[in-house]
Parts: sequence; C-alpha cells; structure tokens
Amino acid sequence: GQRATVLCLGSTVTDRHRTLTVYGLGPDAEITLVQHQPACVIRIGETELAIDAEIARDILVQPEEPRSEVTSEVAPEPSPT
Repeated sequence: GQRATVLCLGSTVTDRHRTLTVYGLGPDAEITLVQHQPACVIRIGETELAIDAEIARDILVQPEEPRSEVTSEVAPEPSPT
C-alpha cells in the first residue's frame, strides 16, 4: 500500500484526535494505506485502524516517494569454447 507520514490531524484538537493518538496516529507517524473501501484502513506499525471517510479527510499526510528498484548487473557467464 501507499506509505505516508502524518503531518497533522486537522486544525482543531478534538476527543477524536486524542483517541487516534492513543493508537499511534499522530504527527510524524508513518502509516501505510491498506484499503480505501468500504472503510479506509491504515496500518501504523503493527496496528491496523479502520476509519470512516470523514476522519480520513481530516488527516494531512506527506506521501512517501516511491522507491526506485535497484538492480545489480550480473557479469555474463563465459561462453563455452
């Protein structure tokens, strides 16, 4: 899934935000999006949380840049003579 770092949980602190921080969802948390539908499911470390769209829209994240695949070159095998 897509990985991101949480920047903030919205402009106002609510009881909902306090509850989310108990599960590790707060500023600087690294999260992975597991699924979009029917509920948004995110993984924070070993914890998976299902959150509704209203809560998900209130979370500001910085998506992680996709990692480029590193390939190593293998020397060609000598041809039999």
